[in-house]
Amino acid sequence: MDTDRAVILLAGTHSRTPAGGVDVALRALRDAAESAGLECRRLVTHHGRGPWGKVGPWLAARAGIGGQVRALRRQGRIPVVHAHAGAWPSLLRKAELLRAARAAGAHTLIQLHGVELDRYLDHPAGRMLVRRALAPAEGVLVLTRWWAGRLADALPGVVPRVVPNPLPADAEAEAARGRGRRREGPLSVLVLTRLIPGKGVMRTLDAVAAAGPDTRLVVAGDGPLRRGIQRRIERGALGDRVRVVGWVDGEAKRALLRGADVFCQPGGRDALPMSILEALAHGLPVIADRRRGMPELVPDGEAGILVDGGDPAAIGRALDVLRDPAQRAALGEGARAHALAFAGRDVVVDGLRAALAGLPAAVDTP
Repeated sequence: MDTDRAVILLAGTHSRTPAGGVDVALRALRDAAESAGLECRRLVTHHGRGPWGKVGPWLAARAGIGGQVRALRRQGRIPVVHAHAGAWPSLLRKAELLRAARAAGAHTLIQLHGVELDRYLDHPAGRMLVRRALAPAEGVLVLTRWWAGRLADALPGVVPRVVPNPLPADAEAEAARGRGRRREGPLSVLVLTRLIPGKGVMRTLDAVAAAGPDTRLVVAGDGPLRRGIQRRIERGALGDRVRVVGWVDGEAKRALLRGADVFCQPGGRDALPMSILEALAHGLPVIADRRRGMPELVPDGEAGILVDGGDPAAIGRALDVLRDPAQRAALGEGARAHALAFAGRDVVVDGLRAALAGLPAAVDTP
């Protein structure tokens, strides 16, 4: 494919203020691609504001995609619809969008973000539905080698390419600066995520509560578990050691990352959490769950400590190891280096270019 003529339409969630990891990832992907000379445009299929926020934008995108594709082709451009899908029904909505785009003459890629895919692939009916959902895509992209192997084993004939989410520009710059961290005093632990089940927030809180007064916790995020977290803090008289600061972004988020000693997200709900990528880039050792593709994102003993995320005692033992400033500093340097090697812009753009190069040339001539 002549990538100079390509226009990549990034189909997925979008909001005025980033409200989740995929939105942050898509912003970073657009910026990374454009910095390398690839033209990208956002195609909004979900804005996250109420039930209609999932259906309304998708209906509008589905109705307008044919016209956009045909207009680009008349201009001599090569349209590529790159859809980003989570769990059902997101996967089905993206499949229908790709079907319409392909009928109009676009190339089609689908990138899988939903950790729920692992469960779907365990059952024959789930495998059949996933295969049908992937059918309109000329290329299937996943976030880690583990996910590529999982999908290829479950669906013979599907050959996924690995294209991780890229570091946002500010996080990549932070990783390249390589500031050292050897602070003494109480251990400052940071959680930065949506406050929903499966993220490991309550287990982290339990581990910090058991760790004693020399361990502090900041919980940054919002969601349905926030009231329960506040009640747990009040019940345990933890108000002097645990702060819940709500959703943060921009400089406020960067300040929290720079002020922490350890980042903790031991839940298994995410395929590749952007918050962990940003924490690694800021030189924070990460405590994470050891399942699925997480060892690729957080190499155990090199960039952090992997644990059984369902066991607060295991999280506590990891915190004990990270009380040593020298250990934190060594893992922090490893975290920065790994963030750049795994999800630096050049790495991700090279993967995206390889995916584009693998597309058939049949629709490239208007």
